[in-house]
Parts: sequence; structure tokens; C-alpha cells
Amino acid sequence: LRRLVGTLVPLRPGPEWNESPDEATQYQNLIMSYTWDVPGGSKLWNNILTRGLLDGWQISGDTALVSGDWSGASTSTTDNFDFTGGDGGTRPRISGEVLCTSGNCDPTPGGSGSFLDATAFSRLTGRGDIGNAPRTFFQLPGIVNTNLSAFKNFQLGGNKRIQFRWEIYNLFNQVNWSAINTNAQFNPQGQMVNASFGQATAARAAR
Repeated sequence: LRRLVGTLVPLRPGPEWNESPDEATQYQNLIMSYTWDVPGGSKLWNNILTRGLLDGWQISGDTALVSGDWSGASTSTTDNFDFTGGDGGTRPRISGEVLCTSGNCDPTPGGSGSFLDATAFSRLTGRGDIGNAPRTFFQLPGIVNTNLSAFKNFQLGGNKRIQFRWEIYNLFNQVNWSAINTNAQFNPQGQMVNASFGQATAARAAR
């Protein structure tokens, strides 16, 4: 991955703490546009009615498959333990794959699923532990969206015509989440207590 420098924090390790992919970096961005001239139905049954109703149709659309923005995470405790004794801040301690890969990975708010694997995050070990998470280290849910249009052209003679147009955005009502709860909060026993961890907090416009 191309590494992009974030805000420099002199009190923390250089590349490990200050460098990571920029939040808006999207490595995959595929947008497909298509148009189909529907074969005229009058070829099967040719009369004035079928020519008027079944000919002159077009279908067009576009489908976007875009990888999500990059994100980091924060950490906190219910007992407000002071790990640093000063400035600089902390980040979560992570081990293994942070994205949910099995079980219920649905991040719908209020549900039982999670976009992140909470078992990959742990409480900091004690005084002086600042965590090992980079500034950004995972990608948020991507964008999957299809827009579709249908056109019917009615010829009026010569170069004149009337067009009937039907358009629908986000054809499959795909929910594209734009933000995830990333506050890894732990109690003194080291248990994750943020029940909303890994669930969505915002979605992109539906239409």
C-alpha cells in the first residue's frame, strides 16, 4: 500500500504512528455505464399498435463498485486509566484481522452484527502502553450502487419525437454505510464493553 503521511506526532514512533493510507484513498473504483436499444416488438407482430407500444425502447444505467475510505480507531476505558501520563494520546492494541470475516458481519445499528472483529482488539497493558494501531488500518464498507433508466421514444414524423423517461436511483436499495463506531472501550478486566463497536453510525444518501 502507498503510505501517506498524516499529522506528525513528535512524541510517538515515526512511521509506525504517523504514516498510513489517507482516509480518502480508494484503490478500487469501477464504474460501468451501459445502454441497450431494446429490439422492436413489432418484428414479431407488426401493426400500428405494436409499433407504437413496443418499438423505440432504450434501457441504460450505471453500476458503481468502489472500495471504502480508510479509517482508524480510538480506545478508552470505563475506569479512565491514565496510560500515558502526559500528551500524545493512545490507540487500540490490535492483533490479527480486524475486519469481521465470519458470523454476523452486518453492521446495521442496533443489530447483533459487527463490521469489525472485536476479538482482534484488546485493552492496553499498562502505564506507558500507547497501543500499536496505525493512524488508519482498515477500509470502511465500500459503495455498491446501480442506477437504471428506461426510455420510450414516440416518433411524431420527421425529426420530431416525444420521449417517455423512467429513472430510478439505487435500484436495489443497497445501504452504503459511510461511518462505523470505532471506539474500542474496555473495563478494568479487559472486556470490550462498547456494545455498538463495529456497527454503522451513518449511511450515504439512499437516492
